[in-house]
Amino acid sequence: MKNQSGLRSAMTLAEVLVALALLAGLVLVWRPVLRGLRRLPSLNEDMTLLQVESELSWYMSTNATVEHVGESQVTYSSAATGKGSLLEVRTSASGTYLQGSSGKSDRNPGMAPLIYNVSSIKFTEITPGRVKYELKLMTGPRLTGVFNDKTKR
Repeated sequence: MKNQSGLRSAMTLAEVLVALALLAGLVLVWRPVLRGLRRLPSLNEDMTLLQVESELSWYMSTNATVEHVGESQVTYSSAATGKGSLLEVRTSASGTYLQGSSGKSDRNPGMAPLIYNVSSIKFTEITPGRVKYELKLMTGPRLTGVFNDKTKR
């Protein structure tokens, strides 16, 4: 079909190639963004593990005195929780989680679960007041660390 100037109003091959090149460029620019979005769940899991390690180490080293170390639980005492407080994996209708006994402190592991979807935890006493832990999540990742009680600061 011709317009008033006598030229056809259709897309030329050059216009089609430019449009395809722009589309390919957009795909290449968005690829790293989409790859990053796919990694977010694992990054959140890593951040949760690091936060648990930080909270557990901080709380135990400033407030707690380890009394007894069992394979799946640690008995400790602190001013906030009193004697015989437990750090263990618990199960409820919403799943499994690592939690300490409840207490009054805002930074106490007992106020809220430290981490959800815990498959298992194993505690090993290295020396009095120093405990190694191996935490395994349901999704597979593991966290191994050591915490000291307030007598080993």
